[in-house]
Amino acid sequence: MTAHSRFKPSERGSVMVLVLMVSLLMSLLGLGLVFATELEMQLGGVEKVITNNFYAAESGIHASIAAIMVTHDWAGEKFMIVEGASGTGNLQGHRVVTSRVQAVGPPQAPPLSIANEGEDSFHTFSVVLTSVAQRVSWPDTEQAPIYEDDDDVREADVTVQAQTSQTAHYFLSPIRSPTSADEIYNSDDTVALN
Repeated sequence: MTAHSRFKPSERGSVMVLVLMVSLLMSLLGLGLVFATELEMQLGGVEKVITNNFYAAESGIHASIAAIMVTHDWAGEKFMIVEGASGTGNLQGHRVVTSRVQAVGPPQAPPLSIANEGEDSFHTFSVVLTSVAQRVSWPDTEQAPIYEDDDDVREADVTVQAQTSQTAHYFLSPIRSPTSADEIYNSDDTVALN
């Protein structure tokens, strides 16, 4: 008995071509998935930086409002949120600066409050402020760059990766009236970050 081939002489090797084409197609599909996954990871990292920067700016607004409520300081806040070292050996974090809190309109009597019992020193204020947060990195050997005006040499080593600005309007009540009405209506102060 002799074994008979199911393929005609002209069809020999066609299975090999088919296998090579399927292998090529699967390789291209795999490479496409690798590139798509890498792109998604990069976009996820960018989205994380933007989200963290947004919340850093929001924390600046809340810090300024808390300063008014606790210490009656209307000057605004400057602080740094240090996250730690990056893969390049630099430190990373968020630099946050808020504007002076500005009163909008005249103070009003606080609603349903016994805070003014016997005196008229508490009011409701409509206030506006702006907070700017920057995602920054700087050499590990240096202090955190909280204020950019401190040292031009130190600022030259700071890399700004992202910046977010938020403006907020709040009604604060009951707030002790400031000692000078002019200090809360002064509009000369602005938030200055590059």
